[in-house]
Amino acid sequence: INFFLFLILSIIILGVGAALALLKIGGQGLPTILTNFLRFSLGSKIYIWKEKGTPITIFKKVEIKKEVKKEELPLKIAEKSQLKKIRNEIEMKTK
Repeated sequence: INFFLFLILSIIILGVGAALALLKIGGQGLPTILTNFLRFSLGSKIYIWKEKGTPITIFKKVEIKKEVKKEELPLKIAEKSQLKKIRNEIEMKTK
């Protein structure tokens, strides 16, 4: 039983050691990720907004004059279409 327990614990410790040494997530090593996690979890959660010394800028509103365009139809419709004219000619010739 002791050897079996030793074998299981050594495999677990070997796996954790390999992960700490070789595993990278998002380009960062596992120790860095774990320390950032612990700092965030155990640190204070009070966030204070600090105003930066940027000057206030005032913008003047400029009116843009819109040109009034006469609305035109998107398609110009002919009084008599060529298709109707050809259809009438074909009907007259066949009868």
